[in-house]
Amino acid sequence: MKRLLWQMFAGTVGGYTRGFIIKKLTDKSYTTNQLAEALNIDYQTTTHHLDVLEKNGIITTTYDNIYFLSKNMEANLNVFRQIWEKIERNIKQENLLKQLEYGSKPKNYRIY
Repeated sequence: MKRLLWQMFAGTVGGYTRGFIIKKLTDKSYTTNQLAEALNIDYQTTTHHLDVLEKNGIITTTYDNIYFLSKNMEANLNVFRQIWEKIERNIKQENLLKQLEYGSKPKNYRIY
């Protein structure tokens, strides 16, 4: 499962969006519309990411399209959190490097 989670969230272009979907679903279940609104993304984009997550057994859905984390994902939330923490740290570092490259004043980011 660890390899799959790395691939789903750190190894693909859409991983960051899928990560935000998982973060939302850790708190409660959502419909596609609710997730699209909560994340401020297009409905079809949301549907695409939900399909990818469901096909890989990370989320599951009811007959009336309410999405929630699969039991396997719930059991591996600590792995997801570790991966997500590294992704966010890398994004902060990339943003800092871009600011330095373009000569703007860096924000208060820590580089670990």
